[in-house]
Formats: sequence, structure tokens, C-alpha cells
Amino acid sequence: MSKNVKRTPWIFDAAGQMEGRDRSGAYPGIVGAPYHTYGTFTSATTDISTMVNHGFGASLSVAGPVRVATSGTLPTGLAASTDYWVQVLAANFRDTFSFATSEANARAGTYVDITGAGSGTHTLSMQNIFNLPLSIDQIKVDTGDGGDVLLTYTSDGQDRLLKLDSTPANDTLWVPIRKVVEALYVQTLPTNASLEVYTGYDEE
Repeated sequence: MSKNVKRTPWIFDAAGQMEGRDRSGAYPGIVGAPYHTYGTFTSATTDISTMVNHGFGASLSVAGPVRVATSGTLPTGLAASTDYWVQVLAANFRDTFSFATSEANARAGTYVDITGAGSGTHTLSMQNIFNLPLSIDQIKVDTGDGGDVLLTYTSDGQDRLLKLDSTPANDTLWVPIRKVVEALYVQTLPTNASLEVYTGYDEE
């Protein structure tokens, strides 16, 4: 049985291009991408944070930058308006991760020392970029005014092309992926169309 977890849709520019980082590390068409809410989390004094089916990738994957906010008090050790990176933990890798102050620290296992769980609802935000591995179950495309949809994604270091031809207006397409994806680009997207990425799944 698969588990689908709907996350905030990735954002596209007026030309239908994903506001993301390409494989060379460049940011096409965007500078200082804004942050959007990705999900809610809890933190413990073990320095382990939890977000069920977070979709950050397999065990020991690193994702970021991310930022945190809360309706109450943040876990002690974390600060608002501060960039962090997360490392997916080997144990319970679909749900748990730890925060670090840099990508290098995350990879080295040097995590933020969390000394209190805080209060209220804690949210984690990410930039409108796709520059980290995510376990993608499927992609939903609402075709808007209708027309061709062209997607490319990178998995296991290989680029794959998805071409959905002559889609009618106001149609809904579901594209199964079920892979850890390192990068995702939209090359053609119809006017008024939208796209959502569903992350997190269990192998059947």
C-alpha cells in the first residue's frame, strides 16, 4: 500500500519554467527565491526532529536551505529567519532528521543542539527551488487552457524526459514517478496550468 503526502506545490515563473537550480548549480531566472511553507515538525532534546513522510530523501540525505517559524516558541537552539540544512537520519528515515547550520555540518553530523521542544505549531519552509533529492511518488498536472506538457527530471544521475501530448483544457493528469529525484524542470506548461508534487511513499 502506497502512502501519498501532499506538499506545497513547487512554484513556476510566468514562462512556465520551474524556479530551480540546474545541474551546474545555477539558478535559472530567479535571484533570492522566497521561502514557502513545506510542513510542520516537532523537535526533541535528542536533537532529532520529526515530520511524518517528510520526503527529504533516503537515509543520510541532506536538504536545504530551510527556515523555521512557530505559532508559539521555537525549539531552543533554533532561530527564525536563519538558514539551516537537514540531514535525514538512518533510523526511521521517512520521518526523522536533524538540523545543522550548514550543508557541510549536516554531512559531518554536527547538528544544532536542541535543549527544549518549544511550544505551539512549528513550521519548516523551503525556497521555491528544487535543489535536493526528494522521494517523489507522483506529479499532478491541471492542464489549464490545454496544450502539451514537457517535464524532465534527474534520478540516479540520469535525465529523463516526460512528454504529455495534446492534453485537453481543464484536464487533470497524474504522472507516476516513485523515485528519488535530484532535480525537476518544467520545459513546457500550458497557460493557467498548475503542477503539484506528491512526496513520500512506502514500497509495496
